[in-house]
Amino acid sequence: MSDFEFFGGGDVAESYDPAAVERFKERIKQNAQFIAALQQQEKKQKGKDDALFQILLKWIKKNQNRGIMLLVAKLIEFNVPAGFILALLLLGNEELQREAGMDLLPPPEVDEHSQADAGAVALPGHDAALPLRVRAEINAWGKNMYQAAADFPFRILETILDVQGNIKKVAVDLAANLLSEFLERNGVPMEYEQAFSFAQFMLQGILKQVKKDVEKYQLDTVQADQDRP
Repeated sequence: MSDFEFFGGGDVAESYDPAAVERFKERIKQNAQFIAALQQQEKKQKGKDDALFQILLKWIKKNQNRGIMLLVAKLIEFNVPAGFILALLLLGNEELQREAGMDLLPPPEVDEHSQADAGAVALPGHDAALPLRVRAEINAWGKNMYQAAADFPFRILETILDVQGNIKKVAVDLAANLLSEFLERNGVPMEYEQAFSFAQFMLQGILKQVKKDVEKYQLDTVQADQDRP
């Protein structure tokens, strides 16, 4: 998904329709054969997710931020894949990035203090332009979340959405808190409400892409069945 950019408009910026996502989930559930195929694909990632869960447990034991811990615990309780929770936690956490093998740092040639004249952008609803390095890390953060979600598409749709098809507030809260702290450390402070809105925007983009991936996989599965002699 190399062209999945959170600062480039396109599909990510389109409106998110919770009802449509929920209807899509219900349609999938009615196709037992497809569900079985999808879950079989997810089983191939179980070993990887188990390993990431151990990294997550190690992080939990060391973390001192009670608010973040409670949000993480709630996501674990919801059975959200460990890889996705870890991907959420990566922003600004270089030690965890190294342990999880998910590097968000941009190449050295991206100047940490490069500003708008060199192409930096502002977050939606936020006036201050982001340094390119900060923008690159946030975009990589979103891509890692997508990649983690793509490993368990059906499970993500089942665990991170509420019954109306909205992304559960606990996931948005976690992303918003991490984003707000990251921007504060990088000299681009943001009100929590704005951080929440952008975190929601990112997660909606990710879930929309996961939905598209599942739809494509479903079409490919049907086509493969039709092509069998």
